[in-house]
Amino acid sequence: MAICKNVDEKIIGKKMLLTTIKMEESLAELLRTELKILKKESKKDYNYEDIQNVNKTMKYILLSLTIIDDRIQTGIELIKK
Repeated sequence: MAICKNVDEKIIGKKMLLTTIKMEESLAELLRTELKILKKESKKDYNYEDIQNVNKTMKYILLSLTIIDDRIQTGIELIKK
């Protein structure tokens, strides 16, 4: 029974890593897009509301990337078992 549990944990860990990497790639692309918007907005007349919205979105993306780092660590721990 212990061998089956270890194998299951490794499979779960691997799947967790793969899905987390996909999420990270998507968030990185979203962050790049938000940076482009921020650059474009900063060249125009300042619309502070739009800049604040972009900044808020970027803050949430960075927070999500921090959480993703925890998921990656958990996936690695499961694979090591």
